[in-house]
Amino acid sequence: MKTYRYYKLLFIIIQCLLIFNCTKDMAERDNPFDPGGTTYKTCTISGAVSGADSVVVLLSGNASDNQIVNDGETYSFTVGIGGSYTVKPLKAGYSFSPFNTTFTSIASSQTQHFSGELITSNGKIAFYSYRDGNAEIYVMDADGSNQHNLTNHTDWDESPSWSPDGTRIAFDSNRDGNFEIYVMDVDGSNQRNLTNNSDLDYSPSWSPDGTRIAFVSNRDGNREIYVMDADGSNQRNFTNHPDDDRDPSWSPDGSRIAFVSYRDGNGEIYVMDADGSNQHNLTNHPDYDYSPSWSPDGSRIAFHFYRDGNYEIYVMDADGSNQRNLTNHTYSDGHPSWSPDGSRIAFTSNRDGNDEIYVMDADGSNQRNLTNHPDGDSSPSWSPF
Repeated sequence: MKTYRYYKLLFIIIQCLLIFNCTKDMAERDNPFDPGGTTYKTCTISGAVSGADSVVVLLSGNASDNQIVNDGETYSFTVGIGGSYTVKPLKAGYSFSPFNTTFTSIASSQTQHFSGELITSNGKIAFYSYRDGNAEIYVMDADGSNQHNLTNHTDWDESPSWSPDGTRIAFDSNRDGNFEIYVMDVDGSNQRNLTNNSDLDYSPSWSPDGTRIAFVSNRDGNREIYVMDADGSNQRNFTNHPDDDRDPSWSPDGSRIAFVSYRDGNGEIYVMDADGSNQHNLTNHPDYDYSPSWSPDGSRIAFHFYRDGNYEIYVMDADGSNQRNLTNHTYSDGHPSWSPDGSRIAFTSNRDGNDEIYVMDADGSNQRNLTNHPDGDSSPSWSPF
């Protein structure tokens, strides 16, 4: 009898163990964030980041459960041992500083409080530099770090312009005996001539859909705005005016091209429709205006202006109204280029004794030197992202 009771008890114990393991296995399979482990840890974020509307928590393995957390809120969730999660700003083009926001191989419960600065990554800035004895196309990170030569050629390369997808850079070069429009991959490889013309071609500007490139050419006896397909075909004159036109800049929606024209006896900012029609003066000022650059939202145009005894960066509304000085400096500033989020403007300044690439906030504040090099650096062009 004792033997019978012993085996019966043993059978009940075994059944309990089997039920427990089955239940545990089902729980593991039902947890969408479990990478195969059996222990779950609680992770909490709070605070978001100054200047961020909200953050998004990306939970590995189950994107449908990603969670948006507004500034000041707290969100708790579970992640299996060895799992991961990422916290990033919801606003595109931004990142957290100085936080590492991807947390992998979770081994214990975590709490992350974000209270630092929200910064724009804002891609890279191309420019040309004389530091190698001739003009070369350089690129650097948006904070001025990681400056390096892309063209590495003995002749002169200038006027970089990013393709809207960020994969290519157009520029002008005199390596074929006269200045032509070239294009290269973003790492400097695959450099090739697009215009193949015996006259002067320079100052490229990509259309926002990447299918066309505007540029300046003197093939008709004076400088005119031309447009070609992005492979160099179908080159045609858009301005068709006896006076000089230069410095094309395509509007973000692709409907208009701003440019400089001397048809009024001085350089003025003009704009025309993308087919060359409806050309009209925006600045209407007796002094000289150059280098128009559209804001990413198309509402404003930055340009440089010789009206205060030296060149300054100005900005105006897209219809030419509300013209105002941003740099307000005794030395010359020119060649503005907007950051992709519209919060900053890169420009060239000689206030340190030679041309350098500077950056400022879009209201003109916080002007600072990015290149800090004894040789000349000029004509910044901000990548699209």
